[in-house]
Amino acid sequence: MTIVSSSQATTGNPGAILVMTVARAKAGIRGANESGGVCWMWPDLIRKAKDGDLNEIQTYVFWNGHEPVQGQYYFEDMYDLVKFIKLVQKDGLYVNLRIGPYVCAEWNFGFRTDNEPFKIENEFRHLQRDHEAPAKAYAGWAAKMKLDLDTGIQWIMCKEDDAPDPIINTWNGFYVDDFSPNNPYKPSMWTEVWTAWFTRFGGPVHYQHVEDVAFPIAQFIQKGGSYFNYYMYHGGTNFGKTAGGPFIATNYNYDAPIDEYGRSPNLTDENGFRWRVFVDILQQRHKLLR
Repeated sequence: MTIVSSSQATTGNPGAILVMTVARAKAGIRGANESGGVCWMWPDLIRKAKDGDLNEIQTYVFWNGHEPVQGQYYFEDMYDLVKFIKLVQKDGLYVNLRIGPYVCAEWNFGFRTDNEPFKIENEFRHLQRDHEAPAKAYAGWAAKMKLDLDTGIQWIMCKEDDAPDPIINTWNGFYVDDFSPNNPYKPSMWTEVWTAWFTRFGGPVHYQHVEDVAFPIAQFIQKGGSYFNYYMYHGGTNFGKTAGGPFIATNYNYDAPIDEYGRSPNLTDENGFRWRVFVDILQQRHKLLR
């Protein structure tokens, strides 16, 4: 589940830390939020994301790093989440913070023990199919727990079709043809536009033509989509034993615009030229709507 600001953003100030589409709508700001998934190795990546015309950074919170033992917290060095958010703020971008702890990262329980105040889900739908009633009850409990906290912020559930009001259900995938919000007043949000897929040892490296990414996004916006996020915008590397599952390579490149070494080959070749044309069209559309 992700936290989203509702009140701070009504000033239209990019310094509002946690903000997304609902807040922009309240502020009278039209146009889709263009976000990119970036995990750490900043601030250079933040600047490159901004240079790519993104207005928002999406990132996960990995509790196996922040709370390796229940009740013992660590927010230093590469796990300095507050510093990361402040750096994004300094560059005038917004943050979509996906707090987990279950972040569909193929680590059991986010690699941490149970701790009810943080027991929110992400991409839980496929587990609901396996566990049915208990899983559905858990998702409902998680939503109620959040609302009972009375934080004054907006929340979303990724790939959770029956997310209870007022929590916003969102979509992850290559295409978004069959997705719609489960209530007419909710914005249509695409939290993961998959730019490619995992690389497995001995398997092929996955690539996508820019048209295969751009056209679904254009369709999504044409149908009223208000938020989309490139997953990933920076691929990165899973160091040590942190790769995302059995036989998955440490390379998490995902054919992202910025590769795991911080380079931008996908933005400088012929494919990149077409990508830039698409981004420029999106920016012109935003200017017309404002």
